[in-house]
Amino acid sequence: DGTSAMARASIAEQVSQALPAWKHLALEVIAGKPDNMGDPTMHVELVKRCMEELAKDDLHLILSMPESPEHLRLLRAGLAPSCIAVHLGEGDEDQYDFSFDASVTSVKDIVAFLLSMIDRLPPNA
Repeated sequence: DGTSAMARASIAEQVSQALPAWKHLALEVIAGKPDNMGDPTMHVELVKRCMEELAKDDLHLILSMPESPEHLRLLRAGLAPSCIAVHLGEGDEDQYDFSFDASVTSVKDIVAFLLSMIDRLPPNA
C-alpha cells in the first residue's frame, strides 16, 4: 500500500509484466463497485476469491491499495501466511513486512527488490 496511486500502479504493473504469472489488481477497482462501497470485509472476501481463482491456473496476485490500516489488518488476518505487505511512504512501518520511502527509493529499485523477493519464494507459495 501507499499514498501514491501512480507509484503503486507502476510498481505492480512492472512486476506483472516481468513475471506473467503475477497479476495486478488495484483495490480501488473492487472498492469502486457500487455494491462494495465502504465495506473492507467484503473487499477482503473478493480479494480472497480472486486469489483462489488465480491459483487454479498457478497464477498469483499483486494487490495494490491506498494506505488503509483496516484493509491491511483484515488482509493479513485473512490471507496469512500468503500475504506479504509492502508499504510505500512514511508512517507506521511496523505493521509491514517491507517498507520503502518512495521519496528516496526509486520505482526501479523497488521493482528490482520485489522481483528478487518473488524469485526466492518457495514453489507453490
